[in-house]
Amino acid sequence: MPKIVLRKQNWFFDGKEDEEDVILVLHRHVVTLVAKITMVLFFAFLPFVFLVVFSSLIVTYNLISIYSFAWVTYYLFLWFWLFYVITMYSLDNWVVTTKRVVDSLQTGFFNRRVAELQLDKIQDVSYKVQGLIPTFFNYGLVEIQTASKDNKFFFEQVPNPQRVKDVIMELIIEEEEENEAGGDGKLGHPHRHVLVEDHGIPTHLVTESSEDANNAGSEVDNDIQNGI
Repeated sequence: MPKIVLRKQNWFFDGKEDEEDVILVLHRHVVTLVAKITMVLFFAFLPFVFLVVFSSLIVTYNLISIYSFAWVTYYLFLWFWLFYVITMYSLDNWVVTTKRVVDSLQTGFFNRRVAELQLDKIQDVSYKVQGLIPTFFNYGLVEIQTASKDNKFFFEQVPNPQRVKDVIMELIIEEEEENEAGGDGKLGHPHRHVLVEDHGIPTHLVTESSEDANNAGSEVDNDIQNGI
């Protein structure tokens, strides 16, 4: 049976099975978070501009107390907005394991939607990168198609979507090979896949012959201990 060796990947989620290994944990690209935070900071600067432009009117008509109340209320709203943006970014995630993909989206502070799809139910995986900024920072949409045309999974604004697609397809191939072998762990061409991660995304897939599997495993274990 093919063995997937993971580096720097130790993730647990509710419902994870004992024999199930987590391959990818994906969040939206950090650029999307920075863009929203930048917008909040822009709106946080506006009251100072308003104060400079209308300071004489505020003093003339004695509106200092009203302006102060509006100022505090405005910044409380901005603080809530900033907290909401960071929370949604942190809680939205997509998990790819050796058995399934899990789509977990937070639609509000008290609303969460979780859906999962077994690897053997996936018919096709594609990706899309559109726009100047997504192309420059290499993030986009990964679409997972099942046998039903109405049942699709979307990984939105994830980094390096092409590599994510390749990893999912590699796992599907492994699943198919194992099923063809009757699930007894004896494949016609034994091999071993080593996934090396870079910033949370596997950078490449290396196929090794079964004769070198033990030596490769020792080298990977040493790399993990050294923090590579």
